[in-house]
Amino acid sequence: MINSLLELHFPKTVPTAQTDLVYFGGPVISNVKVFVGIWNDRVSAPVKNGIANFYSAYVTSPQMDWLNEYQTNVKAVDGRDGTAQTIGRGQLIGQKLMTAFNTARRITDAQIQEEIVKQIDAGNFPRPDKDTLYMLHFSKDMSISIEGQTSCLAFGGYHEGFHSDKYGDIFYGVLPECAGFGATNFDSITFVSSHELNEAVTDAFP
Repeated sequence: MINSLLELHFPKTVPTAQTDLVYFGGPVISNVKVFVGIWNDRVSAPVKNGIANFYSAYVTSPQMDWLNEYQTNVKAVDGRDGTAQTIGRGQLIGQKLMTAFNTARRITDAQIQEEIVKQIDAGNFPRPDKDTLYMLHFSKDMSISIEGQTSCLAFGGYHEGFHSDKYGDIFYGVLPECAGFGATNFDSITFVSSHELNEAVTDAFP
């Protein structure tokens, strides 16, 4: 997979030697079910009104067919059997304009995980299964930190996974509203969103 934290600047050098893909035995998401969480009403109108349609088109496109090269019917590098999963097309299963329990404008990844569980508890998010991916979109006045790095300064988005005793494995993407990846703000958001969705599908626990 590509680096799970999408950096704001591309590397200055590109590897020239071809290398083989290395599989370490983890799961993938076979037929992704995207649920969009709009963190607050301050998220820009193009994202609130258009991102669900983008995901719906993306996960039913040939782009998802290409990801089948990451199927796990192979042995891991340590000799373990793979998870024997295939990757196919997915679906959009909903969007929610959230009333977040955490209203702070500076939040951490740990707080995002807590919020996801609270939203599921409250019935605002669907209960996850092995294919569910929550894609969370944040307003540009918010700052998100993970591993000492800050949104829109060190990264433009990331995906993660964690285990909940109540709900099992939970996979999600974090999409701050950063500029710089496309001609318009919405172009930038969809650039990062597609990148993180691809990574989440092919490397559910980064």
